Amino acid sequence: VNVTFSNTGIIRGFVRRHTGAAIAGAQINQPYYVTTAADGSFTLTGLLAGTHTVGVVVSHPQGSAETGTAAVTLAAGETVNQDIVLPPTGAISGVVYAAAGAPAANVAVRLTNAFGGLYRGTTSNAQGQFLFTDVPVGLTTVWAREPLSGVETSVQASVVQDQTVTADVTLIGIGIVTGHITNPDGSAAASS
Repeated sequence: VNVTFSNTGIIRGFVRRHTGAAIAGAQINQPYYVTTAADGSFTLTGLLAGTHTVGVVVSHPQGSAETGTAAVTLAAGETVNQDIVLPPTGAISGVVYAAAGAPAANVAVRLTNAFGGLYRGTTSNAQGQFLFTDVPVGLTTVWAREPLSGVETSVQASVVQDQTVTADVTLIGIGIVTGHITNPDGSAAASS
């Protein structure tokens, strides 16, 4: 038995990238949870009349999800078509270099933005290369962690819509200090 309430409405649409590409498997999380179909479509039923914020979350394998929203005003009994388009993105690629200049493999690399709402992480490959995809447009910071000391080095990168910008990172130099401890008279100190 299908029950339809005459005082409710329907919102349907597609979740798309700014390029127009549909996104399958996106999570609509407002006003309630549904997952987009293989063609990026969604349908929200049983909604009361009024203004609804439809929010979407698109998981990202490197960390922070992409998000988008659309405000939809709905009358009782109405069906509204409303697509949700994610904000523009670009990509960041680069190479992690050791202090001596050689590419550094298997280095932890992370990406953050000034607002603290973005975190992505990856590891440099055998050639020291890394790539962050679907990064929101704007200023970001790329961090690389020197594996022995744990000290991070960072560079800033400005992400441009539909482009890949380069952000190479050179790790700080580390070394070993050796020596002898001597007394003021020049003799070797005890237990040194």
